[in-house]
Amino acid sequence: MGPRSQSVGDSKPKTRAAESDAPLAHRIERTKLQTQVTALERTLKTSEERQYDLITQYERLLAERTDDTTQDDNTMSNKNETDGLLCRLLKYWR
Repeated sequence: MGPRSQSVGDSKPKTRAAESDAPLAHRIERTKLQTQVTALERTLKTSEERQYDLITQYERLLAERTDDTTQDDNTMSNKNETDGLLCRLLKYWR
């Protein structure tokens, strides 16, 4: 049985051209798959970078809010001390 042999159920005999097309088809498919993998890797990298940037932005906002809350607490504490002093002065003058 040579390269032109025909298996049962085949309607076309295999030729040398068809046999040489198989490796070409495999190379084309492999190249296509490699391209898809590369595109997916780039998409994943971009997604991870966006996620990292979003987390960094969130951490900054959280730090700013924490700083603002601390300053507000200090302001309220100072205000309470001032109010306490003012009340004592008013009581003293009455």
